[in-house]
Amino acid sequence: MKKYFKINEISKLFGIGPDSLRYYEKIGLIKPKRDKNNYRQYTLSEIYQLNIISELRKLQFPLGKIKKYLEDLSLSNTLSLLADESSVIEEQINQLKIEKNLIDHQISFLNKYETKSENEFSIKTFPNRYILELETSILLDEEFDFSIRVLQMESNFTVNQFQNNFIGASLSLKDFKENNPIEFNSVFIIQDKKTSESQKILNSGKYLCLSYRGPYTKLRSNLKLLKDYAKKNNFNIDDTLYEIYLIDNRYTAISKEYLTEIQVKIL
Repeated sequence: MKKYFKINEISKLFGIGPDSLRYYEKIGLIKPKRDKNNYRQYTLSEIYQLNIISELRKLQFPLGKIKKYLEDLSLSNTLSLLADESSVIEEQINQLKIEKNLIDHQISFLNKYETKSENEFSIKTFPNRYILELETSILLDEEFDFSIRVLQMESNFTVNQFQNNFIGASLSLKDFKENNPIEFNSVFIIQDKKTSESQKILNSGKYLCLSYRGPYTKLRSNLKLLKDYAKKNNFNIDDTLYEIYLIDNRYTAISKEYLTEIQVKIL
C-alpha cells in the first residue's frame, strides 16, 4: 500500500475539493507533510482523520468543533459529542414537526377556500378578534403590500407564509360613492389571541358577509350588492367595512384565483 497520497488523490477519495483540503490545513485541522518539491503528502494518519472529519461534516458539525474534538480524541469525548449532537437533532426534528403542521394546516386551508362558493351572503358570528392595525390612506392595490410591510416593521410582527394570519383593510361605507375612487383607511393583521396592549379589536357580534373571487376591481360592484342586501333585509349595519383577503398574492399571481370576503357588523 502507498504511504503517501497527493492532494488530488485525497480529494477524489473523500469527495472534498482541493480548496477545502487547503483550508483544513490552514486552520490546523490536518497537517500533511511536504516533499522536496513542497507538494503536500497525505499519510494514512491524515486519512483516518479525514474519515472522521468527513463523517462529522455530514452531521453539520462546525470545523472549529471538529478541530477541538480531534485534539482530544477519546471515548468519553466521543460520547459527549454524540450526546450533544443528538440533542441538537432532536430540537431540529421538533422544529420540523412544527413547520410540517403549519404546512399541512395551510394545505387544508387553501383546499377549503379553493372550492368555496362566491357571491353568497351569510351571517357569521365572531368573537372579539385581536388585530394589529396601521391607519393609512390607500387608493391603489400596490400601496397595500407596502403598508402591510410597514405594519409588520412597526409592530415587530412577521406574517408567516404558512400561517393563517388573515390580513385585511377597512373602509368607511359613508365615504363610498359609486363613481369615486375607493379609499381604504387602514390595513390590519388578525391574530389568534391577545398578545400586547398595542392590539386593537374587531368587536364580537354578527357580521353580514359576502365573498367574491377575482381581481380587487370587483370590490365596487360587491359593495353595492352588500348595501342593497342589507337595505332589503332591514339590517342596520356599521359604517366600517372590513375586506379580508382569504386567497391573495401570497398564494397566487393569477388574479381570478383571488378570494376576498367583505364583512360588516350588524348593529
